[in-house]
Amino acid sequence: MNTLVVVVVLTLFVVTSSAPIQVDIPNGQTVLYAINAGGNEYESDRDGITYETDSHFADTGSSKRLTSKEVIGNDAALYQTERFGSKISYSFPLEKKGYYTLVLKFAETVYSNPKAEIFQVSLNGKVVSSRLDIFRLVGASQAFDMSLTFFFTGDAIKISPQIQIQGPVDTITVELAAIKGSAKISALLLVKGAIPKGVTQSKPEKAQVKQPGVLELYGAYVGLLVLVVLLLTFVWNWYKSKSGPTKRQKLAHTVKRNVKNH
Repeated sequence: MNTLVVVVVLTLFVVTSSAPIQVDIPNGQTVLYAINAGGNEYESDRDGITYETDSHFADTGSSKRLTSKEVIGNDAALYQTERFGSKISYSFPLEKKGYYTLVLKFAETVYSNPKAEIFQVSLNGKVVSSRLDIFRLVGASQAFDMSLTFFFTGDAIKISPQIQIQGPVDTITVELAAIKGSAKISALLLVKGAIPKGVTQSKPEKAQVKQPGVLELYGAYVGLLVLVVLLLTFVWNWYKSKSGPTKRQKLAHTVKRNVKNH
């Protein structure tokens, strides 16, 4: 029996199906702090919010960088700067009782695969996201916003029934700690009040999809044709080995037997 082992690897093209996930700030919402992490002052083209030059961060050895890669999403330039490092920390004072919403903005502009950069997000030491992987959520170079609404009682912070920060406390501290690679953040927003659920995740103005080129399609079709031919050859050889001796083989066996008898 003839054995044919064929391994064919076809790389057609990569389609980025994930879209940016961004938080809309409703008109009239009071913005307390808006920080362009790793960057200079920036005014949003979408909602007019002015992000101040990177500030309010603790000296934890983190660094800042600017990428030339185009980021898909609204206010793309805001996501091209970031503060990164093994540990990042930003703190903002709280004054009046009530609801607040913290918006954290990210984009993966360094790696093009998942599990390259994973980090933990905490508020005043309470973990709110244990293993954040931006690429796994939206892909490379796409805007990703995370919104966290909490209630300030005047001396304590209630994030959820399960996550509460006991007082006395009058500051909200955002901590990002690297698990693999680096922790990173592009911008932060602290607004007064809760953001209505209907506007927490907005659709991007345009999601880009990488289309295959002519050479990529041609190579894929040729590879597929070769695979089909090899599989048919394997099936034919297998069929012949199972179908028993051919007429020629039977005749040769008969002649050999007659010669032996004589």
